[in-house]
Amino acid sequence: MTGKQTLRGFITLTAAFLVGALLAGWILYTGYQRKNRLPADTGSVLLAVQKLGDLHTVSYRYKDIVTQNTSKSPNSMFEHIPGVSMLVHWATHNQAVVMAVGHVEAGINLAQVTQNNITCIRSANGDKIMQVHLPQPVIYSPQVHVRVINETSGVFYHDKNIVPRAEATAAHLFREEALNQHILEQAKSNALTQLSSLTHRLGLHNVQFTF
Repeated sequence: MTGKQTLRGFITLTAAFLVGALLAGWILYTGYQRKNRLPADTGSVLLAVQKLGDLHTVSYRYKDIVTQNTSKSPNSMFEHIPGVSMLVHWATHNQAVVMAVGHVEAGINLAQVTQNNITCIRSANGDKIMQVHLPQPVIYSPQVHVRVINETSGVFYHDKNIVPRAEATAAHLFREEALNQHILEQAKSNALTQLSSLTHRLGLHNVQFTF
């Protein structure tokens, strides 16, 4: 066998190997695509979820008495004079005592869910399942109403915004209390329950929600 024939045989063998490798890769890829292709009813699931929009899944109610104090500070020219700070505080001190009632809600914005948030997985018995990855829950601005129990003004200063300040303080306190009581975790749990119930009512039993 001549050198040219040997080279020609080597090139032919290499080309056949490359073609075989490409063919095998294409077969594996198309098999993977078929295996992981989203079911035909993906669009109906996505539409049903998106239409829910801002889904409030949990609400905590609170009631408390809040005391709000405000006062002025002396001019920097006089603040170091003994007794001035105390005098200015006394003359400008305002206080409001309010009964605050309100609620704090949390939920998820389902309008953010897109086709990219849906993947296809296999269950233990081989069934194809649509897995919908949900956005993280958020806590909404507390809704607070106050009733003034007592309000006093300073001799030389009346804080006309002291009641709104008390309302804002109550809103902050209620929000912090809700977070301490794990409202975001409860929002997640309730969302999974509500969405699973919805898809079952729609006759879609191959849907799984997760965060």
